[in-house]
Amino acid sequence: MSYFRALLVSCIALGLQLCAADGAHRLLLADSESGSIRVLNLEDGDEVETLELSGPARLYTVGDGRYAFAVQREQNVTNAIDGGLWIDDHGDHFHAYMRDPVVFDFDIEGGVPTHFVENDGVIAVYNDGAGDASLMRLSEIRQDSPAVDVVANGPAHHGVAVPLDDQVLISIADDGESLPKGVDLVDMDSTILQEVHDCPLLHGSASDGDLVVLGCGDGVLVVDNSDSPMETFNIPSPDGEEGRVGTVIKHPRWDFFIGNHGPLALSKIDVAERSMELFPVPIDVSAFGFTKDGRSIVAITMDGQVHTISPSDGNITNSVELIAPYESGVRPVLAFAPGRVVVSDHSSGEIYVLDDETLDTKMTFDADGIPQSMTVVGWEFDDDDEHDHDHDHDDDDHDHDHDDDDHDHDHDHDHDDDDDDHDHDHDHEHGDDDHDHDHDHDDDDHEHDHDHDHGNGDDE
Repeated sequence: MSYFRALLVSCIALGLQLCAADGAHRLLLADSESGSIRVLNLEDGDEVETLELSGPARLYTVGDGRYAFAVQREQNVTNAIDGGLWIDDHGDHFHAYMRDPVVFDFDIEGGVPTHFVENDGVIAVYNDGAGDASLMRLSEIRQDSPAVDVVANGPAHHGVAVPLDDQVLISIADDGESLPKGVDLVDMDSTILQEVHDCPLLHGSASDGDLVVLGCGDGVLVVDNSDSPMETFNIPSPDGEEGRVGTVIKHPRWDFFIGNHGPLALSKIDVAERSMELFPVPIDVSAFGFTKDGRSIVAITMDGQVHTISPSDGNITNSVELIAPYESGVRPVLAFAPGRVVVSDHSSGEIYVLDDETLDTKMTFDADGIPQSMTVVGWEFDDDDEHDHDHDHDDDDHDHDHDDDDHDHDHDHDHDDDDDDHDHDHDHEHGDDDHDHDHDHDDDDHEHDHDHDHGNGDDE
């Protein structure tokens, strides 16, 4: 029996009408004024469920795409969501499963949680109000009370933490400063192992294996954790402090990183060459991220246009006038699925599903409010899956992308410089029995690390 026929048989047996060669996906929409999370079938826009949290949240897909986390900044809590779509790899075939989406019963509590990073199968939420980070292993997500470790470092600030095996790269700031001056490598007891304090106005991070790139006010800081002590070096911006990098993204298709660079450029960051190349854009970028396959960067500019940009040379390959120009308030946001990019209109609540190459509109629907965050959950096959059945998901989307696989995609969700735009509150409507996933065969063994830096205009 061929691979796709075996897949189809499994799907039919389970009644999975949305199971297709490119997988099955759901779109999660977090309302900007309430704790409602609408879950929609991305294939047709039909509503699957509405989950209720205690207030507005930022959403990040993790792992192999089944789960997401909802960070509620003002409610001082982060919750995990089971998106309800997953597959199990049985070697010669796959089984696809679908269930109702639910919010898990456990809470990850912290003072003003903001930046979210996933790396090496561990998530880290930096708590701006406490100066510490909460860390949890994804392999424990279905437990009633997963272990949460807290690592602290210096005074409270708008920071970030990146898990690195049994250590953490965590930001450090001077007293009274809101943004960090660099990072410290600490163990799980918060003991400082190494200090790197030469990244002023630190914001944004992405990782690839042992490499971590952090945005600075005058370029980027690169950390190579492959040896001890870790190697660090700076790559300066071509125009110095005029070119602050506040968001960094990475896709496994490329051996370089992409960052913003002030308001009117993106930056191509080549770690091997220790160089930075600027890609000018016609108007301020509000949000940007890699398409699922990494072939393009999609950017929303402040005039309401959506563009595809070549990651290798910065050429703008397509542009379309789509949404209202952005002036203030809730920003438009992006989400990605295979072959598709999802764009929110911050003024009308309209959601556009576009072809990620041509930018042709494939579908529109009303968000029933103004979303402040979106993410896609579900599963898909890589191009090579018909021949080898390894279930590797190229994501972005987080880290955050999720660039899954061996690329540690930390979901460093840096969303532009409007730190307080994240009103993440929520009310947890958790179904108590919702964790009894009968067909859950250790899907968390796919620990796809992602740096979820989708550049959704939120330099939190």
